[in-house]
Amino acid sequence: MCLGRTRHLTASVPLDEDRRLRHRRAAWPHTINRHVLISRISALGSGPVSADYLDKHHLHGLFLDHIRRDRILHEALAARADPLHLALVFNIDHTNAMAYARAARDLLSEPADPARFPAARHGYKTASPS
Repeated sequence: MCLGRTRHLTASVPLDEDRRLRHRRAAWPHTINRHVLISRISALGSGPVSADYLDKHHLHGLFLDHIRRDRILHEALAARADPLHLALVFNIDHTNAMAYARAARDLLSEPADPARFPAARHGYKTASPS
């Protein structure tokens, strides 16, 4: 079963969280791998990409901790800022889970400003919290 081909994180790959995850789902629609960064090999299983993969594929200014923080915040927004959920899913301590939940609550309580969100400027529809 062919699951796709290796995709490199470059300027051509969308970097905001929603678009990055949509790209990942399109590239490997049948993978069970839950990691944000996957390769042709890791897409076949559930483990992370290898250190060798990270060495060979430059992230062009991206840092893995930034990607992880974006992913945790995205999940906090999707999970209605539930710190327990964040702690369990990402194996983070309660202090960090509370900080992400607080940031998500602040974002969810602010009125949307289209100028701040690239998706809104380009006409993309975003999911509204319900």
